[in-house]
Amino acid sequence: MDRKDKNRLRGIMAGLFCVGVLTGGIGTGVAFADFSRFTYALVQADEGAFQTETFTYKIEQEDGERIWIRDYLGGERCYVKADGQISQGTVEIRVVYDAGRCSPVMTPRKDQEDERILDLYLEVYDSDLGNFMAVKDQFLEGLKDGQWREYQIEYVKSVECHVNPADVDKMRLY
Repeated sequence: MDRKDKNRLRGIMAGLFCVGVLTGGIGTGVAFADFSRFTYALVQADEGAFQTETFTYKIEQEDGERIWIRDYLGGERCYVKADGQISQGTVEIRVVYDAGRCSPVMTPRKDQEDERILDLYLEVYDSDLGNFMAVKDQFLEGLKDGQWREYQIEYVKSVECHVNPADVDKMRLY
């Protein structure tokens, strides 16, 4: 191969490289333009079979001691409610939850400062992959319509801590 052919080959290779960069840039621009038109939608997943479970705990405390309720279930849905029908020294925690996906658990314990704590948390039966597979057709339909859909599953509707009005000051949520 002589010098003239090598220069010609280099010119062709440089041209192909430039065409590839230009084509890649155009493809990236088209993909970005298509992607940027997508919207976000928060969708409630299908509701399950909700039921109520009541946990009763006898408050055995010294004067001035508080009972802390650590809520891992409902966050802002958890509150303390004064109820005259509850006997003094007792707390009833009523949890409304999706029985097909989870079950609530209450564990009383004492912490390092010797304060009493009621831990409320969930045992979850389903998995993220299982939840996604249940809504995958709807998710793909959303992609066709230009939407990123996030499916929010409601495990717990409410957590109510019923106590006697005399015991309300003894209860704390965190």
